Amino acid sequence: MAIFKKNHKNALPLIKEAAKKGAELIVLPELFASCYYVTKDIWNSVETLDGVTVKWLENTSKRLGVYIGASCSSQTKSITSNVDEYDMVIIAPTD
Repeated sequence: MAIFKKNHKNALPLIKEAAKKGAELIVLPELFASCYYVTKDIWNSVETLDGVTVKWLENTSKRLGVYIGASCSSQTKSITSNVDEYDMVIIAPTD
């Protein structure tokens, strides 16, 4: 989705600045990639946990040597529900 690329691009300078200032863990705002808006359209932004946002976070984390925490709406099925959910991911800067 175009909104993901735009929001990844907007987040990158802030992540770089925090890393440059010595941050080891950078936590992004809730649903930073898709934007948070409470309508049925939010489900159009659902990704898998191996989707574009998590891959971007992994690459950014490794490149800058920082941990990054972020939430995303994902297609994860839980024991208690069979619906799309929000997930929090913490990405480590390792292979």
